[in-house]
Amino acid sequence: MQVSIPDSLKFFRTSHFVRGECRVELWTETGIVVSHQQTTTTVGSSVTVDQALWLQFEDGIERSIDLVNTNMHLARPGHKITEIIGANLLDKEKFNALVAFYNHTTDEFYFYRNIRGFRSQWRFILYKSPPLGLFGYWFRTVLLSFGVAYLLFMAPNRSLILLVASPLPWILSILLWIILHVTDRRYTLFEKHLEKIVEDFRKQLKES
Repeated sequence: MQVSIPDSLKFFRTSHFVRGECRVELWTETGIVVSHQQTTTTVGSSVTVDQALWLQFEDGIERSIDLVNTNMHLARPGHKITEIIGANLLDKEKFNALVAFYNHTTDEFYFYRNIRGFRSQWRFILYKSPPLGLFGYWFRTVLLSFGVAYLLFMAPNRSLILLVASPLPWILSILLWIILHVTDRRYTLFEKHLEKIVEDFRKQLKES
């Protein structure tokens, strides 16, 4: 049985007062694993494991899923897999990514992770916000830091040149960026959203 994302969970939305608004559409593709290929590359003391799963869909078309630098053991030939794919609504064609898998055969759910950090994959769709994207986030962070530095530490008669030349606003910018990065809950919220989708998958399969 094919599973589908219910209308109530097809879209993920969150916002951050500096990072901006995030709007992601989610959909699924289901197929049977027909083969699994793995390539190991060693450079010095570093070992990279790349995998490719070939899936056959109901229309007979076969397509590969490339899992770059990952030690995740997702499936073997014969297993039925549903991919969860997300795309930022600002540009669905350009900013889309594979975000999770559900294995029907083993009833296991996986976030797409790689050794370099699965969040870099998710950032591709979760951080594209108008009007300036990541540059706009940095600009707003630095501007806010300068404003805080001026209000707290700079006398009104100090010149703008002294404010820019002072290391304090730049230190505050770095600290504020770290705080905002650590406290940004969109990854956690996105994980919980995906978990709800898979809970619904299991419900659909149970009722079928």
